[in-house]
Amino acid sequence: MPMYAFGPFVLDPANGRLTCSGRRIAVPGKAWQILLLLAEAGGRLVPHETFRSKLWPDVVVEDRTLTVHMSTLRHALVAGSPEDYIETVARAGYRLTVPVRVHSEALASQKDLGRLDPPSQQDGRLVIHSTDSVPAAHRVAFWRDGVLRRMEPMEMPQTERPFHARLRRIVGEGVELIEHASNAVFAVRSTQRRRVDGCDDIGIDVMRRCTGAAMEHNGEHRIRPGDLYMTDYAQPSQVRRSEHRTAGIMLPRQRVRDVVGDVSAMAGIKFGAIGLAAVLRRHMCTTFDEATVMSSAERLVALKAAADMTLALMQVKSNRPADVEQFDSGFYRAAHVVIERDCGDPELRPDRVALILGCSRASLYRAFARRDESVAAMIWQARTARAWGLLTSAEGVGLLVLDIALLSGFRDMPTFARMFKRRYDMTPSEARASVRL
Repeated sequence: MPMYAFGPFVLDPANGRLTCSGRRIAVPGKAWQILLLLAEAGGRLVPHETFRSKLWPDVVVEDRTLTVHMSTLRHALVAGSPEDYIETVARAGYRLTVPVRVHSEALASQKDLGRLDPPSQQDGRLVIHSTDSVPAAHRVAFWRDGVLRRMEPMEMPQTERPFHARLRRIVGEGVELIEHASNAVFAVRSTQRRRVDGCDDIGIDVMRRCTGAAMEHNGEHRIRPGDLYMTDYAQPSQVRRSEHRTAGIMLPRQRVRDVVGDVSAMAGIKFGAIGLAAVLRRHMCTTFDEATVMSSAERLVALKAAADMTLALMQVKSNRPADVEQFDSGFYRAAHVVIERDCGDPELRPDRVALILGCSRASLYRAFARRDESVAAMIWQARTARAWGLLTSAEGVGLLVLDIALLSGFRDMPTFARMFKRRYDMTPSEARASVRL
């Protein structure tokens, strides 16, 4: 037996259950049968006579009897949502005022699998949702009603390919990383949906892949691959995307407010392409690229670092100094990313790392000192590690040892040879020869 979804309600006739945003709503006797007839009609008018013949087939009843039971149904629905979802058509009948979506039993079971149960998943597990096992005709409805929690797909371009989507989540306490990929889509977050789901989270996303995307959110914005931008889910928004892939972080509004204050005016803003924004962008993408081979504990570390970087970035964007002490793990991880990325530059020094991250050199030193590490030592380690990789892989074939030293950020061969032997207890030439053996 199919299930029916209208507005925030889901009607499950097989199990005799009506829910509103996951909360069960009691509907007594004849009121239940009336609701089922209205849902089956899919928004079309149900005449008075249809109600009488279906509900009281062998009894003559007055119009007032139907009116009383309709009033009971309306009161039951108000318990779930204050809006009136039933329209009275004078001297004709009744109909639902919102679109009705029909789901099969198979889809219903898929939908249950698609919903997150946050209390049981705050352990760094990688949760994956996909349309692969859902019949093509039901995929959009499954994605809209069973997986997405904030945006509602409204329109799909007509193509020969069936709708396909995948969503991956790494969930932690008060934060989650989300990667979403799908065909072209137009999606909306309406005031009504906001009122129903109560979600007012703050999200920052990076567009990993897309040929064209636009967002209407506190103004109109063009989104290009590589853009890092903010969404305030307490405000309405519309997004139109071609086939795409995004990665992002979601934080509770209160957590952001405690650090930055009111961020309503920042809705839709884009962050810069350099500095901490570039590090956060790379960190989120790399986390999902490596997620399947990471342990839950490792994913939680990456999650915490992403949250710290995000909050620090928002501090800077709101013209406040970044608090390294408060977001220690994020800055520590961000420094690692910068050093690994830029260690081939012989000009890279601790003060430049601090400048890129937007913090003081002293704060950066303290973040490393708490771990009994040194920023300068980390830079030298990154350089020797890069040299090792070039010496022992196909990437370095054909390069002279001097070339590898220069590509790894060393200015002269004596320093390179000394630092390399100190770390690996062999010379660069011996390292290269050991692989050939």
